[in-house]
Parts: sequence; C-alpha cells; structure tokens
Amino acid sequence: VQPPGMIEEGAYSEIAVVHGKWFPSRADEYGPEVADRLGSALTVTVADSVAAKKWRERLREHTFDLFREVDFLATPAVASNHKPIGIDDLLVAGEEMHYRRALSSFSALVNFTSHPAIVLPLHEAGGPP
Repeated sequence: VQPPGMIEEGAYSEIAVVHGKWFPSRADEYGPEVADRLGSALTVTVADSVAAKKWRERLREHTFDLFREVDFLATPAVASNHKPIGIDDLLVAGEEMHYRRALSSFSALVNFTSHPAIVLPLHEAGGPP
C-alpha cells in the first residue's frame, strides 16, 4: 500500500512550515520516529510543494466531477484491521510497513479532497469486535 499521487509531498510541505521553527534545532525534543519524518518533510522542495498543490486541486476537481454521477463512495479506511500494542510494523498484502502508513494511506486521500467521510468498523472473524 503506497500513498497515491503526491500525498506525502503535500503533507510534508505543510508539516515543514509548522515545525520548521523548532526542527532541527530542537530535534532532541521530538521522538526518533517523529524526528525522522520531520527530517523527510524538510527535504521537500518548493517545486515538489507546488506540484503537490496542483495535484491536490486536480484530485478535488475529479472528485467533485465523480460526485455529480454518484452519491457516495465505499472504500477501505485502513490497510490493516488492527495494530497490536508495541508492534510498529504490520504485514499488509505480504509487505511489512510501518503502522502509520497502513492506517493512514486511504484516509489521507479523502482528507486531501476536503470531502466528508465516515468510517464504519467491520468485524473480522476471530478478531476483536
């Protein structure tokens, strides 16, 4: 499961603006995982940021066009049904990935379109309710 389009570039440019005044000068005050992600956010170029904003606008336009023909979309919310406490990597479709990617890839796409969404939990046989 890879985030489609330019989700990371779009999010990273906003993250860099918010955290840029504290990071990297106060990197030791962030946890290592967050510091690693912030480091990646600071590598996004102006060109990447502009391209991501254009991609986001096209995504919104396509989504609005789609909703002229359908009333709702049913999509997965997450790539994994649960995250065990203390485990950071999940197995998704035979690939290990960090739980944040597995739990946010689909919702990030909806967030970028600025449309409302609702998540309905589904019970997996043998899993928690």
